Amino acid sequence: MAQLPDISPSASKLADADPVQQLSTTSDSLPTGALPKLTTSSKSASIRKPSPSLAAVSHGLLAQSREARKARTRLLPPSLLKIDGLDQVVEFRGHPAALAFELGGKLGNIVTSSKTTDVHKSWRVVGVNGTRVPAHAAAAAIASAQASRKFTVTFRFGEKTEDESRLDDSAIKVAAVAAAEAEAEAAKKRKEDEDAAATAEEKRLAEIAAKEAADLERARLADEKEALRQQRVKEDLELKARQDAEAEAARKAVAAAEEAKKEKEALEAKRAKEKAAAAAAARAQEEAVKKAKEEAAAKKLREAVEAQEAAEVAVKVKEVEKALGLPSRY
Repeated sequence: MAQLPDISPSASKLADADPVQQLSTTSDSLPTGALPKLTTSSKSASIRKPSPSLAAVSHGLLAQSREARKARTRLLPPSLLKIDGLDQVVEFRGHPAALAFELGGKLGNIVTSSKTTDVHKSWRVVGVNGTRVPAHAAAAAIASAQASRKFTVTFRFGEKTEDESRLDDSAIKVAAVAAAEAEAEAAKKRKEDEDAAATAEEKRLAEIAAKEAADLERARLADEKEALRQQRVKEDLELKARQDAEAEAARKAVAAAEEAKKEKEALEAKRAKEKAAAAAAARAQEEAVKKAKEEAAAKKLREAVEAQEAAEVAVKVKEVEKALGLPSRY
C-alpha cells in the first residue's frame, strides 16, 4: 500500500477539536482528522515503487481535500456547516442577564447546550471580546466579561488554528511549570514540617521532665499547705462557735423587740380599721339618703313628663277625632 505523507494535526487534537467523528453513522464515511489513503494495484512487496512526482502528489491532495469536504458536507448539519473552519462572533448582554449557553467538554470550552439560535451545540469558544483565549480559560474569561453590559464571544467549529494550538501549548507549559513549582513548594513544606516535628518532640520531652520535677515540688508544697490549712480550719471553727453564740443572743433580743413592736402596730392598726369602718358606714348612710332623694326627684320628674305626654296625646287624639267627625272620648 502506498500512502501520502500525513499533513493533518495529531489524532488526539483532532478528536478533541472536531466532533464530526461523533456524527458519523455509516461505516464508509471518511474520517475528518486525516486524508484518505491512496491505493495501488497489489503487486509483490519485493518490487520497489518509484517515488511519485510533485504534480501527482498535488493532484492526490486536492482530490482527497475535495472528498473530505464532501464527506463533512454530508455529515454536518447546516448549523455547524456554516462556520466549519471559520470564526463566528456573537454579541451577548452582560449583567444581570444570564448566559444563553453552557460550556463543557474535556477542556471546558465546548457548547453543550444553548438557549439562543445564534449559538449551537458543538461550537468551540476561541475568543472573548476579540481576544484569543486558551481552551481551559474560556469559562473564566466569559465569567469575567459578563460583568460588563455587553460582550462578544468568538466561536469556531472544525480543526484548531495555529494560534489556538499555540495558546493551548502555552497554557499546558504554564500549567506544567505551576505544577513543578507546587511540588517543590510541597517538598519544602514537608521538610519544614519534619524539622518542626523533630523540634516539637525534643521540646515535648523537655517539658515532660520539667513537668515531673514541678509535680514533685508541688506535692511537697501541697503537704505543707494542707497542714497549715487544717490548723486554720480548727481556729476558724472555734471562732465561728463563739460568733454563733453571740449572734444567737443578739437575735433573741432583736426578736423580743420585734414582737413588742408588732403587738403595738397591730393594736394601732385595729383602731385605725375600726375608725375607717365607722367613717365608711357614715358615708354609706349619706350616700343612701342622697340616692333616695335623687330617685324621688327622678320619679317625680318622670311622672310629670308622662302626664305631659298623656295630655299631648289626648289633644292630638281629640283633634284627629274632630277631623274625622268621630265622637270624642275625652
